[in-house]
Order: sequence, then C-alpha cells, then structure tokens
Amino acid sequence: MADFAAMNEVYGPLFEVTAAEAQQPGAAAARASGLAGQRVAHVDELLFLPVPDYATRQAGITTGEYEYIQQIKPDQYDRIKATQGVEPVVVKPYGWVTAVMNTKQGLMTDKRLRQAVQATLDVEPMMLAGLGHKDFAVMFEVLAKMAGVAGTT
Repeated sequence: MADFAAMNEVYGPLFEVTAAEAQQPGAAAARASGLAGQRVAHVDELLFLPVPDYATRQAGITTGEYEYIQQIKPDQYDRIKATQGVEPVVVKPYGWVTAVMNTKQGLMTDKRLRQAVQATLDVEPMMLAGLGHKDFAVMFEVLAKMAGVAGTT
C-alpha cells in the first residue's frame, strides 16, 4: 500500500490509486489510462508542426502563435510559467539521475561505505545542476519510499 501512496505523491492525480483500487489493479489501470469511453472530435483539423529551433518554439508559445510546445528548457521554465495564458505541465519523471556503485567488487561492497557516501550527498543542488529547475526533479527520498528502503542503500 505504501507503494501506491508514493506513486500518488510522485505522479499526481493521473495515477492516484485508492485503497479499494489497490486490491484490483485492473480497475485502477483502466481508469487512469483514459482509453475507455466514447471518443469525440471537437475540432475539424489539428496540426502538429515540428519546430526544431527552441527559441522559435518559445517565442511562438509566448506570442500565441502556437497552442502547444514540447520540451522547454528547464532554465526557461519560470519565464514560460509567467506567460499569461500558458500553463506549463512537467511530465514526471523528467529524467532519472542515478549513481550506480559496483557492489560486487571493490570498496563499495561494504554497505557502511555506501551509506557514508549517501549521507554526504546534498541531493537538492545535484538535482538542480542536473535538471535545471526544482519542478523537474523527483527527489531520491520519494523513490526510496516507493522501494521501501529509505536510508538503507
């Protein structure tokens, strides 16, 4: 059950799972997938125009030329967010930042040393450096909750 609570915390209402649905995973998946029900086309034509240049995409969304753009740069997120009539949506996880240690041979076979390394890491500045904005980061603590191993890696 803790796994479902952690998923809700990380991924938000799209994947929000109730206790009853946790007992019937198929019901939760059907609700969250959005694949059920009648499909109605509310427009006659929908154009997706690839715009490879980031600056052009950003200018287009801020001027209203475009209704939708993908992959904004994290360092421009606050600017886009402040644009009237624009609602940026961050799809999490934006990326996975991991440190993989060789636990089969060498120094990191000692669990105490791995714990010492983990204790010395200041996660927030690392995530900001790697992902560019706090809204793009899924913090290690949340992932540890999902795995049920907080403080034991």
